[in-house]
Amino acid sequence: MIGGDDLSDGLLAQRRVMIGGALDPAAVSAAVAQLLLLGGQGDDPVEVVINSPGGSLEDAVGLLDTLRSMRAPLTIDVLGQARGSAAVVVAASPGRRRIGATASVSLRLDGPPPLPGQAAAEDLLRLAGVAEDLESRVAAVVASRSGQSTEWVLDQFERGRVMFGPDAVDAGLVDEIR
Repeated sequence: MIGGDDLSDGLLAQRRVMIGGALDPAAVSAAVAQLLLLGGQGDDPVEVVINSPGGSLEDAVGLLDTLRSMRAPLTIDVLGQARGSAAVVVAASPGRRRIGATASVSLRLDGPPPLPGQAAAEDLLRLAGVAEDLESRVAAVVASRSGQSTEWVLDQFERGRVMFGPDAVDAGLVDEIR
């Protein structure tokens, strides 16, 4: 049986990065480190495989920024699911974006993470403003890449539906069914 390090090393040798599970700070940091390593090794194509229920949009933007800065040709493959912030990463990424025949995407974002302890009203208002600004900026990137309007993307963030292959292609969130 192949262990975690052997598996990661094998995927990296094939210039693949696997993002499975929630997009939390540890998962994003690991994926960013692997992408930076592959980017530093040359301009050969890189494949990113995503099967994720998403996570915090704030965490995901580091991954998105890294993907958008890569010089190597990218292929983003959704196998299973890409929900919330993971779908944002897929939809806004450069390169070829593919979805598995039975995979799904949904741009619907979960609300911001709860604040620890008691938070002052002004802190909540400030954080809400920062979150809205980030959502607007990311929506503009997704809209530009998908061909949809920013308003449509913001609506999907709030109440978007789950889309399977053909609908995801029609919406411009991916380019083709794998």
